[in-house]
Amino acid sequence: MDSWFGRHKSTDVMKQGTQNEDFIMQRFSREPWVYDVFQVGMLQSKRGGGWLAVSPDGIAVGHISSPCGFYQEEDDQVMFIEMKTRQRPNTIQQARTARRKHGRLVYCSYGSETFNDCVFEENRKMLYEKWRMCLKTFAFSLK
Repeated sequence: MDSWFGRHKSTDVMKQGTQNEDFIMQRFSREPWVYDVFQVGMLQSKRGGGWLAVSPDGIAVGHISSPCGFYQEEDDQVMFIEMKTRQRPNTIQQARTARRKHGRLVYCSYGSETFNDCVFEENRKMLYEKWRMCLKTFAFSLK
């Protein structure tokens, strides 16, 4: 609970990442598979008899199906948006390496090799909570 309600000081890098979010959201909303994007606050679920709450950066409505058949959907999907911008040269390089290896749009399962290549370790637990609320597979747009 401390992570939700405790006092945390944003670093300069975190502030810069927050400043980038509007631009990133605008670019993301222009993807051909995204139909609409919404900003949201905290979302809660009563799944499994307990309470779970997450606060995504946004919600998108669209349609994705992987060409390799890993993830196939007939209907439109509601997708959580979580943005992480990289500010330091080493993390920027790691993100570029993941994009070269896996492509710009990535489909994977939580904890898979592809997921671990594309999601920095410090962001995995937060994504796990969002995953528990919605789906078992991920699609990433690596910019």
